[in-house]
Amino acid sequence: MKRKLKLATLLTLGIAIIAIPSTIAITSANADCGVPAIVKDLLKKASEQCKKQEGSDATLKECSSKPAILVTIAGIWNSIVGPDSAAVIGPRLNKFGTLQNGKTVNPGGRLFYTQISDKDTVSFKITKRGGKAGCDISICAVDENGNSTPLGKVSFAPDAEVGKEISQSVNLSKGKVLQLYFDGNGGIGRAFEFTLLTSK
Repeated sequence: MKRKLKLATLLTLGIAIIAIPSTIAITSANADCGVPAIVKDLLKKASEQCKKQEGSDATLKECSSKPAILVTIAGIWNSIVGPDSAAVIGPRLNKFGTLQNGKTVNPGGRLFYTQISDKDTVSFKITKRGGKAGCDISICAVDENGNSTPLGKVSFAPDAEVGKEISQSVNLSKGKVLQLYFDGNGGIGRAFEFTLLTSK
């Protein structure tokens, strides 16, 4: 009887231990549009600059149509973010019209965000450069209050060939920051290397 009780206890503990990583994975998968503090801070400063130049009722959507304000905002952002490269840890600035290389190693992810868009439609092209992993890429828009909206999701299978490209265009972008969250799939320790091109 005691042996059966011990076996039942061990089985229960084993099930509980196995279940914990699954719960964490599900939570992580559902957090694709989580907005990091740096993006919220950048949006807050951009909104303050917008209202300073255009009045207290001005919105970033309105200010994004004014090139002079966008230049000022870009300067503020660059002073906060600092130099950008593939070696930077944490969220990376996604520059419009510039090819950028990146890499995820499972189970880690990578977040890219744009500056404020002055266009309603933005397009992304993602190319697999190497690695044995796949990747799920979530696209979200973040408004000046730091609220995020899912706009779409694209995926590479782990067996996708090097050179495979996926293109995606999204609307409702004007006056917002766009985030791309790269979440690797296909096995722990495997890498997904990619090139990202964002245009408007």
